[in-house]
Amino acid sequence: MFRSNFSGRTGMVHANCVEGGIMEAEISGGVPQDSIVGPLLWNPTFDAVLRTELPSGAKLLRFADDTMLVTRAKLTQELKAVTKEALSLVEQRITDLGLQISLEKTEAVLFCSRFKYTQPVIKLCGSDVQVSTEMTYLGMVVDRSMLFKGQVKKAAARAADIGNQLARIMPNVGRPREDRRRLLSAVVHSVLLYGAPSTSKRPELSNLQFGFRQQRSTEDAIQEVLRTARAAGQGAVQNRHLCAVVTLDVKNAFNTASWLLIVAALHGSGAPGYLTGILRSYMSEREIQYGAVSSLPVTCGVPQGSVLGPTLWNFFYDGILRLPAPDSVKLMTFADDVAVVAVAHNAELMEQLVNPVLFKVAQWMSANGLTLVPEKSECVILTGKHCVMDVSTTEFVR
Repeated sequence: MFRSNFSGRTGMVHANCVEGGIMEAEISGGVPQDSIVGPLLWNPTFDAVLRTELPSGAKLLRFADDTMLVTRAKLTQELKAVTKEALSLVEQRITDLGLQISLEKTEAVLFCSRFKYTQPVIKLCGSDVQVSTEMTYLGMVVDRSMLFKGQVKKAAARAADIGNQLARIMPNVGRPREDRRRLLSAVVHSVLLYGAPSTSKRPELSNLQFGFRQQRSTEDAIQEVLRTARAAGQGAVQNRHLCAVVTLDVKNAFNTASWLLIVAALHGSGAPGYLTGILRSYMSEREIQYGAVSSLPVTCGVPQGSVLGPTLWNFFYDGILRLPAPDSVKLMTFADDVAVVAVAHNAELMEQLVNPVLFKVAQWMSANGLTLVPEKSECVILTGKHCVMDVSTTEFVR
């Protein structure tokens, strides 16, 4: 089918050497990126390059037609030998496909934690490849120190430029409208955070935080609770377990989150020092004005409608999800709502499991300047058993 589709293809091209300036030429190659089947045909074709048997310490990565060779070794000479052999194999495989390597767009960066080392000489297609201090791959600026300072500068400049361009084409009549401000903030936010997850050294947030996160919703949080409850209720009646769900309410949570503790949480999550420094500076010496001339210092609060507020809140609240708990007890959050989900065979075991965890949560709240509201907190037992004794979970508020 594809052979038939590709046969007898021609295209019209501009040529001054023929009468009329247009000539018909045979087409025997190419997979248009905007076509439906083009990308699907490209992937299996270029997959032959990725299946090249490389020497130990070498690895190939690819995104569309952007290919990266990663090599590692203890010594410079060893690194040079591995890289030379791997590049020779990849070059030959690409040539066999009838493709050419663009030397002027080829970049190389050496990542090394040593203070003294010899710069390796890398050759490709008979020419030297310059080893620089940073490179751009898939729109990300990756520098030798892996601090991503170049990426932050590039993203900040690009976000400012795009924001200014959008502002120019919007009518400047009257006060700023909410929909326009949201459009500007959404565009700038996406530009600033492009590639941000790849710069972190470890997972940023717990998988059990469902609020203010992409591809997560209240439905996901509810499904997680129901999966736990259904698993506890399976089997014969005498073997079924209880599933307790305790929901905790926090008084004025978003407005009382300490800025100092937010910065500390960011630092503990592995965020780069210069980013935490920027936020620390941004949050310092803030005041709120009321009346004509009166003002008060502001040291806490993450407005829910702000662009950065939800992200800062998630980092701050992530500490709850890191509290030690038994395997049968699960801590979940959605924004400021906390749920403790526990599984036990009977009421006595449930109390022994849940109350110590609730006590730890209450201690964390107190240490971080937050206050639980016992009268708004609830507990429900999900079970397939016919008779269940009362479970006491009031110790955490005493």
